[in-house]
Amino acid sequence: MGTIQQFANGNVYLHTDTGNYVEPEADFEKDFGAPIPPLPDGIDYRAYEVGVRHPYVRASDVVDGGPLPWPEGDDILARADSVMTAKTETAKAAASRYSTTFDMGGTINQILDAPNS
Repeated sequence: MGTIQQFANGNVYLHTDTGNYVEPEADFEKDFGAPIPPLPDGIDYRAYEVGVRHPYVRASDVVDGGPLPWPEGDDILARADSVMTAKTETAKAAASRYSTTFDMGGTINQILDAPNS
């Protein structure tokens, strides 16, 4: 179903069969309508994989584990594909508003080689 990676620096990564989502926590909150549950004090990283693992990591050592199942994580991953699709559509719409095509009357080499007038 997917994986959540959450880092103490504020980055959130979601990996699903459809794609990947990488955003800071502030944007995650805007996209999902709620903040991601905070990391426990002193924890640098969490990885959650539905029904498989939920380690809490400090530096490079697993020091504890979160709940399994993790209902909040399951909900995030259940909504991840629709949130990623909405973000993609929003980005495409924004890009199309600023996309302009210019016809300069020839190939780039013809234009660059043309004498100045």
